[in-house]
Amino acid sequence: MQLKDKFISLKINKVVQNFSSNSFAQAITLGIQIVSVPLLLTVFGMQLYGEWVLLSSIPAYLTFSNLGITQIAGNELALAEAKGDAKQFSLVLRNAFLLTCTLVFGVSVVFLLCIWLLNPQALLNIKSLEKNEVAWILSALVMYTAISLVGGIFMAVLRGKGKYAQGTFLANISRGVEFLIVISAAWWSRSLLVMALSYLCLRIIITFLWVYSASKYEPNLLASLRMPSYNKHLIRRLALPSISSMGFPLGNAINIQGINIIIGVVFGATTLAAFNVYRVIANMVKQLVNTVSHSFYPEITFAYGKKDSLKLRFYIKKSQFLSIAIAVSCFLGLLILEEFILKLWTQNEIPYDFFLCNLLNLSAVIYATWYSNYTASLAINKHMFQSLLYLVLAILTIVIFYSLTFIFESLVIISMSLIIIEFVMYINSSKRIFIK
Repeated sequence: MQLKDKFISLKINKVVQNFSSNSFAQAITLGIQIVSVPLLLTVFGMQLYGEWVLLSSIPAYLTFSNLGITQIAGNELALAEAKGDAKQFSLVLRNAFLLTCTLVFGVSVVFLLCIWLLNPQALLNIKSLEKNEVAWILSALVMYTAISLVGGIFMAVLRGKGKYAQGTFLANISRGVEFLIVISAAWWSRSLLVMALSYLCLRIIITFLWVYSASKYEPNLLASLRMPSYNKHLIRRLALPSISSMGFPLGNAINIQGINIIIGVVFGATTLAAFNVYRVIANMVKQLVNTVSHSFYPEITFAYGKKDSLKLRFYIKKSQFLSIAIAVSCFLGLLILEEFILKLWTQNEIPYDFFLCNLLNLSAVIYATWYSNYTASLAINKHMFQSLLYLVLAILTIVIFYSLTFIFESLVIISMSLIIIEFVMYINSSKRIFIK
């Protein structure tokens, strides 16, 4: 009995560390969202703020250029560490870094060419900014995103070394400092271009900090990166789970940035600004669910690598229970307090839409019923079907929303579509037996 109690205590302590770091990450995210919306509305106004949301949505698609290599390589690094295989750890790190750089910077060049050869100002219906200013803002955000993706490899090293909590803390304290400096620059300059360039310069500095931190836990880090040789067998083994892992983030991008673009073009920047605020509140619930699920993520990987089925069952069941409990509690709280929160947060700039807001919040509750199962599958590279399903549903949502928007001229359609996506994912998740 004492051994069992000690075993559970060790499991909980490790998860608590991860949960604490993830909670800190969500606190940073919530703080940024709470401060940025009213501040940017004050500095730029509804029209220009809506255009910032629209412009910042475009470079987000660059995040798919690494084909999920960083995520899956992080899993492989953790599995190699769990088995004590230093040679495999170095091999995965080297190939992941080279492949990420090749893909990310190659696609970035294509993005930049499109920005300067086309006219994004006209294509995106931007009215408050000049043509060249739009191009420079987009270019800065593209380069910011590319550097962030490469930097993700060094965060994967920390997770692979069992330092998930430390890596998460470092990444988010960096993000918090970055935001404070950027928002100060925006307040001082009243310029979206200065804001975008500030993001880029700070990200370069932060990436060097990540390299230094990763090298403390992996002394052979720089030596591994200096050996530019691809391992074809490893690349092939990583390819399928890497590409399929992009289904979820790509589906999210379609649901978030894709919908933002359609709303901005069809309804205008003012409507986009209001909808974005409604969805930020609903996404806060999802972020809390993510905090719980991701706290168990690294431990699931290590337990799987050590073939410890007892730990696997423990982590997955606890993750599912906590995720659902948190989501339902948040939904009930927002049902009562959201109107007050919205008025206080936006200084009465954004009107409260009871039906639309609660449909978005309901989609977050349904999301909680299946996301922990997906996270567990992703942690051991067995997520292919779920990722593909989510991507297909997201694409169908965009097609349906864009088609029906011109008929009904209502944002309720998109909220209903999001609920349908979450419900189908829940049905799929409930029918899948993750561990026998």
